[in-house]
Amino acid sequence: MELANGIKNITVAHSAFRVLNFNVLNTRRVMLTVKRPDGSWLPKGTSIVDEKNNYLVSAVDSGRVFITDVADNPALYAADDDMNRLCRIHYTLQKTQDKEAFYETAKGVCQ
Repeated sequence: MELANGIKNITVAHSAFRVLNFNVLNTRRVMLTVKRPDGSWLPKGTSIVDEKNNYLVSAVDSGRVFITDVADNPALYAADDDMNRLCRIHYTLQKTQDKEAFYETAKGVCQ
């Protein structure tokens, strides 16, 4: 869960109070560690795209991929520099989200 905008400027008079409302976004963040079928890590810098080929993030060291919102278990793909799909990332999340954790962890295989 995060705030859509955590800043509000207000001016109130002496002995007055003001109720503030903030929009809250519910997101499910996941740190995937992705390996290729041969057991090697997904290479650093590999682009990760969704079903519509929208760029999401790049893989970092040891195949780590941080996805900011996987609420609907989206299909994820590794793509080359020309945005051609290399493989689909298969992963499984827990059925329920840990609301206390900043992000979850999961393992993925790019096939």
